[in-house]
Amino acid sequence: MKKYFKNCSAILLKNNELINSKFDVLVNNKNIEFLGKKYCGSYDELVKKENVVLIPKFNYFNVKNRNNKINGVNYDFFNIENVTTESLTHQLHKFKANNVLPFLFINNIFMPTDDYDIIIPFCHKHKIKIIVKIGETLNELGLFDKLYKMSPIDFLESYGVLDQEPIIFSCANLEKDDLEKLSYYNSTICLNLTEDLLLGNGIPSIVTMLNLNLNIVFNTNLDDVFKEMFLCYTLPKGLLNSKDVVSELDVFKMATINFNKIVSVNNSEENKANLMLVKIDNKFNSVLKNIILLSNKNNIITY
Repeated sequence: MKKYFKNCSAILLKNNELINSKFDVLVNNKNIEFLGKKYCGSYDELVKKENVVLIPKFNYFNVKNRNNKINGVNYDFFNIENVTTESLTHQLHKFKANNVLPFLFINNIFMPTDDYDIIIPFCHKHKIKIIVKIGETLNELGLFDKLYKMSPIDFLESYGVLDQEPIIFSCANLEKDDLEKLSYYNSTICLNLTEDLLLGNGIPSIVTMLNLNLNIVFNTNLDDVFKEMFLCYTLPKGLLNSKDVVSELDVFKMATINFNKIVSVNNSEENKANLMLVKIDNKFNSVLKNIILLSNKNNIITY
C-alpha cells in the first residue's frame, strides 16, 4: 500500500547542526519510495495530519547479532581466537569480496600479549577500526591493578592500541583520568547502557565524556536505540541532580551522525536511503524530546 505523506517535517543534521525542513514522502509498505518537494504519481492514501517526522537512520552496534547496518553497509568482526597475520589477511579478503565493513573486536583484554603484536600492525596497515571491551566491571579494574600495576587504559596505551583511535566498549567504571587519556587519543566510546544496567556493572560517566568532547555511539543487543537514548538522556540528570547536563541534541547525535567519525557516509539530506519516518507524540514542545522520551522501535514506519 502506497501512503503519501504531504509536507512532512524533517529533523536533519548537517555539519553537526540541527536543521528543519519539509518534504513530501511516499511510503510503499516499509520503504521510502519518493522523497522531495512534490510527488506527482499515484498513491493509495493521502496522510496530512498524522504526527510523523523524517530523521536520519540510526547507526549502532549490536555485538550479539550483526544483522543491522552502519551507514547502510553490512559489518562483521574478525575471528581472533587463534590469531595469525595469515588468518586476518584471509578474513579481510572475504570481507572485501562481500562488501562487508570489518571491525576487530577485542572482547577479552587479557588475551596473550603476542596477539597484540599481530593485531596492532595489521589494523594499522589496513586501517581497521579496533573495538575493545574495557572498564565493564570493578573486578576487572582491580585485577588489572593487581597483575600489571596500571589501569586497562594505560595497558592499551603501552601496546599501541590507543594510537589506532579505538572504539572503547562499555566504560561503565572508567575513571576521569582514563577518559581524559581516551580523549587525547581521539577514541570513540560505545555505550552499552541496557546490558550494563542489567548486569549490575554500573553507569558510565556520560557527562564527563561529553565535557571531554569524546565521540559517543551506542550498542544495543535489543536493536532498540530509543531505549538507549532514553537511558542516556535521563540517567545523568538523576545522578547529578541537574536537568541540563545532557541535551536532546547530544543524545540524538550519538544515535545518528556520530558514527560518521568512524565510517564515512553520503550525508545528502535528500538521500532517502539515509532517512526513516517515525511516528511521534507531541507531549513536549521539542521534537527531539518527543523522540527520545516517548518513542520506541514500534514507532518506526520505514526502514
